[in-house]
Amino acid sequence: MIIATSLARHLTIPLLLIVCFCHFPLTGLGQTKTHPYLGASMVSVQQRLSAPAQPLTRSSLESAIASLSSAYDTPIWIDRSVSRDRIVEAKIESDESFGTLLEKIATQVDASVLIAEGIVVIAPGNKAPVLQQTVWQLQLANLPSGWRRLQDEFGWPVGTPMRDVARMMSLRLGFRDDWIEPLEHDLWPAYQFSKVPKWSIAFCILSSMDRTMEWSDGTIRIGELPFDRANEQVEWTYTAKQIEDLGSSHCRAWKASCPTAVVERNSDGGWRIQALPEEHRQLVQPLVPKKKWTAPKPETATYSGVVQGRLGNAIQAIGQSLKIDFFPLPLPDAVASREIRVEYKNATAEQLLRDLGKAGGVEFIHREGRMEIRILP
Repeated sequence: MIIATSLARHLTIPLLLIVCFCHFPLTGLGQTKTHPYLGASMVSVQQRLSAPAQPLTRSSLESAIASLSSAYDTPIWIDRSVSRDRIVEAKIESDESFGTLLEKIATQVDASVLIAEGIVVIAPGNKAPVLQQTVWQLQLANLPSGWRRLQDEFGWPVGTPMRDVARMMSLRLGFRDDWIEPLEHDLWPAYQFSKVPKWSIAFCILSSMDRTMEWSDGTIRIGELPFDRANEQVEWTYTAKQIEDLGSSHCRAWKASCPTAVVERNSDGGWRIQALPEEHRQLVQPLVPKKKWTAPKPETATYSGVVQGRLGNAIQAIGQSLKIDFFPLPLPDAVASREIRVEYKNATAEQLLRDLGKAGGVEFIHREGRMEIRILP
């Protein structure tokens, strides 16, 4: 067993909650407002999604998303209805983006990719359209400024009951809790929100409970997701300058791909468009400023060296060296005896474990301060 390493360190406002299970209007006409997909936080997420795709190791959805979230410094929420244990893999072409990679992964688990302010969401395909409607509505709502500020970390450990998550969220965000009792009793995986606006936190948690919220006249209302209105179109009026910046070829191609969209030309040269929220997002992509993506600098220790020998011995040695508590151990003999060799340079512990897992046919998942070893099929 050989391990050689060198270490280089880089260093509210009180709100009245009214619970009502009624539908709310999903059409936004506030033209004095910023387009729902062109605000600063939404643009930042879309710029990261346009970054070049990185190779993906065959792994569970949960492990793949955790790895990509860290690599791109982008929060990603997985709806509780999406199967986290499904094995995913994707072949990436040289010109494909991080967003395309996520879509390829999501398709394998019957899910879709959408964005809220400051976060990417992986949601079941049948739920995504209504969530996109909700995002559009909340982006146009007159939320208090505090609801759009980035929040400090907020999360819960693995195995937390759904109702407890709801209570913690209500306490943190200033909700009443009289809407919680009808919720199911299932247990949630661990999650930690960081640098995500308050409304996006509420959106992610509530949508996983098949709930939604509306801000109206200074009041938050929580109700069931209006699935029957998922395919309703929303309206936006684009200025003549925006249409010019989009370009005629892009607009023609967009209209061909969105045959149900309704386009009316205004006398000033602008376009009044009725389409699905996702279709509006696709239309405005040329208006998202281009930004060269650079990988975030590691804020933790990095390592260089070689790990060679039996997988079981390698895991034990790394656990002792890096103070990582692996479980379950010991591994089955057929797995522990696998011969591996991993060379790494300026790698974080996460990168080292990812490469070790790829070589040994396992994956490593954080579980409340410990590291679970999952054997891949």
